[in-house]
Amino acid sequence: MWTKRITMIAASLALFLLPFVIPLLGQDHAPTAAQCQADERLWESDLHKANSTKDVISRFSFQSLQDRFSEMEDCIAVDEERGPYYASLAGIYGVGVAARLKHFIDRHHLMAQFLAEDAAGKR
Repeated sequence: MWTKRITMIAASLALFLLPFVIPLLGQDHAPTAAQCQADERLWESDLHKANSTKDVISRFSFQSLQDRFSEMEDCIAVDEERGPYYASLAGIYGVGVAARLKHFIDRHHLMAQFLAEDAAGKR
C-alpha cells in the first residue's frame, strides 16, 4: 500500500517538475565525428574564402559564435585524430566571442567597473 502511494507521489512530482527541469538540462548531445569533420571543413573553407577572419566573424551573432566554439571544443574529444584542427577553429571563434564581449564593455563604459570588481575577487 505505502509502496504504491510513494510511487504515485514520485510519478506525480516528476511530471510536475519535468517542464522546469528539461530547459535546465538542455538538449545538447555530443556531435558525431562525421558532423565534426563536415563542419570543420565547411567553416575552415569560409575563413579561407574571406578577405579576413574579422569579416567572417562579424557576420555571426554572439550566440552563433558561442555555439561554433562549443561544438569545436566537443569535437576535440569526439575525434582526437583531428583535434588540432578543431582546437584551431575553436580558438578563432573564442577570440571572436572575447572581442565581442570587450566591445560591449567598451561601448557601455563598463571597463572601470569590471576591473574594480575583478580586483575585489568577483570572478
